[in-house]
Amino acid sequence: MRPGTIMTRRCSAHKPRLDTTPLVKTDLPGPPTLTIDKGGTLYVFYGCHNTVIRYAQSSNPYETSEWDDMSGLTSVPVGAYPSPVTYDGDIYVLYRTGDTHKNSYPAHEHGTIIRSTDQRDTWTDLGPVIDTSGHPSSGNDACVFDFDEHNGKLHMSWVIARGDPHGLPRAHAFHAYFDPDDESVYGVDGTEFGSTITWDEMSDSVVQAFQGQNVNNTKHAFKDDTVYVSFTHHNPDTNLVEWRLATWDGSEWDVEQVGDAVTKALTNNGQVRINDTGNREVHPIAHGGEVDENEEVPVEPRGGNVEVYTRQDGNWTHRLVAPTTNFTTWGRLSLVRDGPDEFPALFCEKSSSFAIPNIRLFAKGAVGQNATALKASLQTGYTPPLDLTREKGDHEGAVQVHDGSGDDNAYGPAVRNGEA
Repeated sequence: MRPGTIMTRRCSAHKPRLDTTPLVKTDLPGPPTLTIDKGGTLYVFYGCHNTVIRYAQSSNPYETSEWDDMSGLTSVPVGAYPSPVTYDGDIYVLYRTGDTHKNSYPAHEHGTIIRSTDQRDTWTDLGPVIDTSGHPSSGNDACVFDFDEHNGKLHMSWVIARGDPHGLPRAHAFHAYFDPDDESVYGVDGTEFGSTITWDEMSDSVVQAFQGQNVNNTKHAFKDDTVYVSFTHHNPDTNLVEWRLATWDGSEWDVEQVGDAVTKALTNNGQVRINDTGNREVHPIAHGGEVDENEEVPVEPRGGNVEVYTRQDGNWTHRLVAPTTNFTTWGRLSLVRDGPDEFPALFCEKSSSFAIPNIRLFAKGAVGQNATALKASLQTGYTPPLDLTREKGDHEGAVQVHDGSGDDNAYGPAVRNGEA
C-alpha cells in the first residue's frame, strides 16, 4: 500500500466505507497493518523495513477521515513487517527485528513483541520471543507472517528466510502462542518455552507445523481449540507450488493439500478462514492446477486467479471468483479478520510497476445486498479518481473500484458475477 491507497472499514449500518489513507511517507516493503483499541481509535503500522517502526492513529474514534502521524518508535528495536493486535486494552505488535544478520539481539534472526498499555504513550519491548540464531547455518531470518488473539493467547505463525538477500529461499512452517499474562511462549499443546523460543526448541517440535524447504505465507485461523495454518510449498515430487493446510488435531499436526490448489509463484499470498457455517476455507491466489510441472521453483511472476476452496464433509470444493485474463492478473489478497461471508476479503490487480500502482480494488463475498455497500472517490496521485460501488441484486460478483471515467473496461474487462 502506498500514499493515496484507500482504506475500508465496517460501519454500524454494516456498510463498509472508504476514506483517506494515513500514509504520509513512502511505504517501504513493509505493508501497512491495522488494529483498533477499546475506545475506537484505529492504528496503522507502516513504512518500515529494517528501520524505525512507524504508525498513524485516527484523529477520532471509529473514523478514518482524519489521521495523526505519530513519530517513530525509537524506544524499541528497528524492524520490519509489524503485525498489531489489541487485547484487553493493550496494543501488541509482532515484527522481525534489526537491520542486519547477527547472533546478538536485535537482528533479523529475531522476532519480538512490543506492547503499549496506555494506547500509544509508551512502548515496551517484550522480546525477543523468537530466536533462530542457533540454526546450523548463518543468516536465518525469523520471517513472521501472522499475529492474532484467540482465547486470551497471542498466536504467531512464521517461517525462516535463509541467506542474504534474506527473502528466499524460505523453509518450514511454525506456529506458537505468546501468553500475555506470564510473557512466555507456548506450543499449541501447552509446552512452555519461556520468554524466548530458540531454534533448537522450535525445530522438530510441536511448534513446527510443517517441515520442508520452499515454504511461504504462513497464515492461521481457529475453530474452538483447533488451529489451522495455511501456506504455500514447492513439492519436490510434483515440482508444483501447492497450497497446503496444517491442522492441529489435539495431538499432532495433520498436513494436506488444499484440493488441487497450486500457484505459479511461491510468493503468492492467501489465507485460511472459518466461514459462517463453521467450515474452513482457504482463499488463495492460485491457478486451479494449471502450472507447468517442468519449471524450476518459481518465485516470480506473482499473480493468478482469485479462488476459494471450502472443506466440507471431508472434501474440498472449489469456486473461481476472478480469473486471470489477457487484461488482468490478480496480485494481492487480504482477508478481513473474522469477517462475515458477506465481506470476507479484499483483492487487487497486479500493478505493472511498483512505482505506478494503477490497479483496481475489489471486495469479494456473498453480496446479496439491495443497497450500495461500498462507495468512495479520491485522487491517488497516480490514477484518476476512484469509485468503489457494489452492484445490486443477489450474485457472487465482486465489488469493483472503477477508474472514474465511467468506462468499466478502462483497465480491461470488469468482474461481474464471478466472470470477466
